[in-house]
This record gives sequence, C-alpha cells and structure tokens, in this order.
Amino acid sequence: MKAFSRLRRIGVALGFIWMQTGHSSHAGVEAWTNRGPVGRVVLAVAVDPKAPATLYAGTDEGVFKSTNSGASWGAASTGLPPGSFFGDPRAVVPVAFIGVNPVQPTTLYAVTQTIMSELAEQRIFVSVNGGGNWSDTGFRRSKIDTLVIDPKNPAVLYTGADSVVYKSVDGGGRWSNVFQVSLPNPPPSPATIALAVDPVTPTTVYAGYHYQSGFGIGHTGFTGVLMKSTNGGVNWTTISPDPVQAIVIDPVTPSTLYVARYPTGFIHDDPAAGGGVAKSTDGGASWALLNFPALLANVLMIDPTTPTTLYAAINFQNQRVSRSTDGGQSWYFINYGLPDFLTLSSLAVAPSTGATLYAGVSYIGQTSAGGVFDIDVAGLVATEMLANFESPEAGQAVSGIGVIRGWTFVPQQRADIKNVYVSVSDKDNSVSFASFFVPCCSERGDVRANYPQFPASHTLNSGWGAPFNWGVLPAGDHELRVQLENTAGERVFLPPHLVTVVKPGDFEFLDQFGLSAARASITGDQVTLSGVVVREKRTQQQKQINARFQWFTNTQSLGLVGSETISTFSSQQSVMSRLLAAVSVGLPAHLGSVATVEAAGGITGYIESPADNQAASGISILRGWAFAEEVGVPIHSVELTLDGEAIGTVSCCSPRADVRSAFFDNPNASFSGWGMQYNLGVLPPGAHTLTAKMTAGNGITQTFSRSFFSARIGGFSFIDQFDVAGATVRIEGAEVVLGGVRVRDKDSQQTKVIEVRLRWFEHAQALGIVAAN
Repeated sequence: MKAFSRLRRIGVALGFIWMQTGHSSHAGVEAWTNRGPVGRVVLAVAVDPKAPATLYAGTDEGVFKSTNSGASWGAASTGLPPGSFFGDPRAVVPVAFIGVNPVQPTTLYAVTQTIMSELAEQRIFVSVNGGGNWSDTGFRRSKIDTLVIDPKNPAVLYTGADSVVYKSVDGGGRWSNVFQVSLPNPPPSPATIALAVDPVTPTTVYAGYHYQSGFGIGHTGFTGVLMKSTNGGVNWTTISPDPVQAIVIDPVTPSTLYVARYPTGFIHDDPAAGGGVAKSTDGGASWALLNFPALLANVLMIDPTTPTTLYAAINFQNQRVSRSTDGGQSWYFINYGLPDFLTLSSLAVAPSTGATLYAGVSYIGQTSAGGVFDIDVAGLVATEMLANFESPEAGQAVSGIGVIRGWTFVPQQRADIKNVYVSVSDKDNSVSFASFFVPCCSERGDVRANYPQFPASHTLNSGWGAPFNWGVLPAGDHELRVQLENTAGERVFLPPHLVTVVKPGDFEFLDQFGLSAARASITGDQVTLSGVVVREKRTQQQKQINARFQWFTNTQSLGLVGSETISTFSSQQSVMSRLLAAVSVGLPAHLGSVATVEAAGGITGYIESPADNQAASGISILRGWAFAEEVGVPIHSVELTLDGEAIGTVSCCSPRADVRSAFFDNPNASFSGWGMQYNLGVLPPGAHTLTAKMTAGNGITQTFSRSFFSARIGGFSFIDQFDVAGATVRIEGAEVVLGGVRVRDKDSQQTKVIEVRLRWFEHAQALGIVAAN
C-alpha cells in the first residue's frame, strides 16, 4: 500500500497528485440551492455586512429583499419607476447593481437599467431605510457599468459610465468627471469600466476598462488598460497595458490586488486572445498571470474574511463558479447543484462571516428565470481526487504516435470521475494546436491493487488515455494540459507538462524509414542513425536525415529525441503514383485492410497496433478505431483480451479526423478512436492474439483479432536501466542492432548484458524492438 499525505492544495506526492475540489454540505444536501425570488431574472445580489441574513436582489422587475437568508422574499421597490426588459414592459424598472454602505448598511444604492426601450438609460437611486423607499439621485447615463463606495468615508462614491469615471463626495448628490477614456473617433463602442478603492488608503483608486477597437471585418479585438490614482482621482497612471473586466483588492494587504483581464481577441475561446487573471503584490508595479482555468472571469470576488480565498464567475463553456484558497495559485470548480448553461450576473459573500457564498443567476438555459443561489462555503469539505499524469513525462521528447494517459479517482463515494479534457498549446499557452475529450474511465487493476483502502469501483475504473500523433504538431516545445471533471460538476487542472515534439524530417507521418545508406553510432546515452532516408506519406516527399534516439523508461522503448535534415530529394513520382498518393490521404495506410460488418446496425472497425504478424515489446500502444454503421449510435466500450484473458475495457471514443475523412458519409466516424498502453513485457516471448470486442449503443457487438509476436528485453518484464555506454551498434538490412547493452530489471534489480534488434514500425511511427537476447 502506498502512503500519501492529504494536501491542502494541488501538489505532487510519490509521483501522483492529490487534489481537492470544493464540495459542500447545506441542509444535508451537497449542492447549491436556489433561494429565489421565484421566476425572477437576478441581475445583482448584495449582502448586509452587519446582518448577513439580510439579502438584496436586483431583478428584471425591481429590488427584492430577504431577511432570512433567502427563505422568503418581498418586493423592496417603492419609489422606483416602471421600465422595460428587452422590450417587455415591467411595473418596476430592472435593477442591474446594488451597493450597500459598509458603515451604515441601511443606505443602499441601486443602478436601474431600461433595456431595449425607446428610452435607453440607466440611473442611480438611493435608499436610506434598507430598501423601504428609493429616491432618484439625478445621475443618469446611457450606460452605467459599476459603482463603488469608499469604505472609510461612504459619502464618497465612484462610478464608471459612458466611458467616464465620475466621483461624488456627497453620497451621490453631485458628480464630477475625474477621468475620460480616450476612444477612437468615431468610437466603435463605449468603454466598460471596472473600479476598486483601497480599503486601507481610500485615496488610492484603481480604474480599468476595455472597449471594442474596430468595426466589422476591420475588428481588431478589444483594447484597454489598468490605471491607478493615489489622490482620489485627481491624477492617474497606467500600471498595466491589458484590458480589464474586474478588479479586487486584498482588504488586509491592499498592495495585493487581482485583475480579471478581458481577452484582447475577438473570439473569447481563442487562447491567443489573452485574458485570464493576473496578480500583483506591489500595488500594481508588477504582475504575474495566474493559472486560472478560463480566459475570462466575468465576475471576480475576494472573501473579506479570508483574503487568500477568491471566487470567479465564468459565463463560458459551462464552467460557472471557480474557487481558489491559495491566493489564486490553483483553482477548482464548485458547481454541484448549479444548472447547466446558466448566466451568472454577480457573486456576494457576507463580509462579517464569509460563511455563505451567493450567486446571482439571470438565465438558466434558454429560460428567462434565474434566482439567488447559495452554498455553505464554511462547511466546504474536500471532494478529493488522486491522479497520476503518466505519459508523456514532463520534459520528455515525444514523436510519432504515442498515448496521452494517466489515472484518477475520487476516494469518497460522493462523486466519481466523469470527463477528462486534454489541450496542447505552445510553451507559452498562447496558441492552441489541439483540444479534445478523452474517454474515461477504463479498468486499471494496478491502481486498485495499490489503493485497497478506497472504493474498489473507483480505483478499478480510473484509467484514461488516448492515442495522439505528435507528428501533426510543429516541432519544438509544447505545453500539455489535462483537466479533470467529476460527477459533482467540479473541474481541476493537473500541473501542465512541457514536452518537446521531434519530427523526423519535419514530416507528419512516415511510410518509409530507409536504412540502406545509413550509419549508426553511439554518443553518451543516445543512438544516432545518420543518413536515414524518410518519406512522408501524404506528400511522398523524401529527405535524408540524422536521427537521435534515447531510452525512455515510461514507454520501455527508444524514443526519438532529435532530428536534423541533411538533404531533400525531389520526387520522381509518375502522374499516376501522385494521384494514388493523393487519394491515400483520405484513406491512411492503417485504414486500408479494414474488417467490417456491412449490414445495417453493424460495426466498422480496425486494430491498428500492434501490427499484424509483427513483433512488439515493452509498453506498447494497443489501439484502433470503431464506429457503428447506424448513424447516431455510439460505441459504448471496447473489451480487450490477450490470449483469451481480459486485460481491460477501454472507454470509447476519442476524435479521429483521419477516420472521418475516409468514411465521410458516416458522422459516427468522427469519434471512433480507442487505445490503451499495455506492458507486453509481462508476456512470454512468442506468438499472441489480441482480441477487441466492440459494443454499440444499439446492443450490436463485433469482434476483431490481431496476431503478433512479443519480445522480452533480456527476459525482463520492466527495464529501469538501459545503458548503451560501451555498447556497439550496427545496421543489418532493415534492422538496427545494439550489442553489449546493459539492462536492469526493476523488480529484481538483476542486470544482464544483451543484444537488441530494432525495426521501424509504421503503425507506431517508431523504432520497435523485435528481438532481445
């Protein structure tokens, strides 16, 4: 049994990661709860700082008040005028913002909003009796973004409206312009302004903004900056060149502040668009971008009782509410009980206790009804996840077709793993190359054996993985990110892995790896093959390269770590061969001899690896693809057996664009990939049969088989040392022969000196060991 420590934050322990996601207990139910007001679109929520059971909700029809933590609500809109909401008349004007005086909380400010009416305007109203009556301050603009109150002198107010920062020193009676955003002429759009006041030195004010910086086809994205004033708005200095959505300040250490950056790109889901959350610990002099799980935090809030705790509302990709308890270094989602595809308008927490988090929800799905949801964050207990990102290892060179894999499980019975998401970007996480869903979870008997203290169904069904062709990426460094989601709707990121993609000849997929004119040598721990002739399948272009290989324990194979092109050959193909090569792009070689069931309701599929009647060894990729002939019917599972013994059930299916291009008439082919890694070193040398039983959602099953030969390196099942120092290397035909290699078995620590033979395997896009003795 492995020992581990229960970490309070994401960390590495004994090679795996122990994570916590938020999970709460409220009234015996571990979920957010909708407290009402029933049928209302909630645009704002606020809490009385001295009486935390008193709540205010700005809705599509005025203000509602509760004095019992949302158990019941009453209208608190006397004095507010009628209005309209997206063209629909309302007896009371919608209220988009509510501010509570921190010193005298019976004094409230409400920003009203008339939407899509003949009178498009917003106004600021004030109440001095807790919402009993409201009076118009006389301030009205076409667009009011926010309102903040000086925490020490609450008669001082700031608001952002119509691209201007205004200040009042008499509780909203009179307003003066203290900053004007400089917009292009004509302005493409008004600026959206965010404000924050230093709670210790309130003459220090921060103002950030963003605005659309172009029209239509000429749209160049969003522009904006963050500014700081140390004299109450008289003078301003730019402290960050990034567009801003929200600003929060640590109430205990006000030199620490957080900014939700607005994406600069027009498409918010483009990682190149910037965004995210940045942190400064020196009053804005310098900034660090945090590991925030989304591009845009629509709302950002700090817990005044525990300033290292942050909350963010994310209205994108159904991510909803995220929480950090370590000053923004790591984040997890707390979504259990929140409906899917909602729109979050605001977040609030009681300043005196911090015990309950409130979320204002304006829309749920396509309905125009939301509510004030709450969750007991004081009783938030850990929904922990144990995880191990096994392959590729951080810092490893990768090439050919590999498997991105690992395992994870929830130790408690309250939730289980639901989804695994993988994304690949450049090393700065600014350009996204791939993003896909990985089926979860397949059986991992080794994980169950290592963690018998946890529920067996969780530890057994913990594996995840998907084959991936590293050749489709540009050569160089890339960042690999994995996000896990459990059935409670919570998500966490594993620490990213930086990998280096190496491409022989800078080609995507090789159908030739010629050694006839090559030379072999050993330098240090690397084997170099010089003068190898390689050919790319798609273009049929040929190059002569030098390729360097190194032993990787996690794959039990020699992996490509470097490639340099010596020369490029001009293709001498005939017109007919070029046509055939072009046609083959739609039907890759590994899709060629396909075993199919052509009858309606049948399954089309293929075992790609190991290759038929070829040798395989080490930790190999067992992979293939399958899809149901009946459109709309998924493949539920792939059961794998070796020589009649079950080795695992693989979840299906991952994206396969190549299969879809070959079978373009069936959309099921888009998600048809399956794969898992298996240590063939545990098999006796000789012939073996791999069988894959595919089961479709309509109950149809189909079995495919593949014969291959296994080779054990030195008769060992797992090698933890592969030493080529002092070894010899030569080329014999299509094989690379290493003599005098010293290997060590991990379990017994026994060492042997052996000869190893390797051959290029097209299906794996790698040199595979065909014999070792």
